[in-house]
Amino acid sequence: MISLIVAIGLLVGGFAHAHGSESLSLPEAIQEIHDGTSILIDVRDMARLNSDSIQGAQWIQLPKTTQDLPRVFDEVAQCLPRGVRVYLFCYVGNFAGFVADSLRSRGLDAVAAGGMHDWIGAGANLQRIYRPALNRECPYSKN
Repeated sequence: MISLIVAIGLLVGGFAHAHGSESLSLPEAIQEIHDGTSILIDVRDMARLNSDSIQGAQWIQLPKTTQDLPRVFDEVAQCLPRGVRVYLFCYVGNFAGFVADSLRSRGLDAVAAGGMHDWIGAGANLQRIYRPALNRECPYSKN
């Protein structure tokens, strides 16, 4: 039943903020990303990268084995700035929730923000060219 409620919420373009009942629509998230006040991360697997991504998204190259996931999440958490909301999306939205939980446990303001179709339905622009994977280069490090 809860899964159905979450799915319906995503279909109407909104999702709950990770730290409370505050709700933020995907169009608002798109504007935050466009303004540079939030970060968008694509957590889809390598096989999905032949398709488009959401404009402005970074991609996390995830390991092939689950035993390496904690190390990758540690690297990503060290790379991203504190105090900046991080939106995560995947193909459908389930895996983005797992990654968001993992990054929140490492002190980030991470929000699971659905899947590709949710973002496209909310009017996000698409891009073909990916920025470097976060765990290979740290484009958001604060010097």
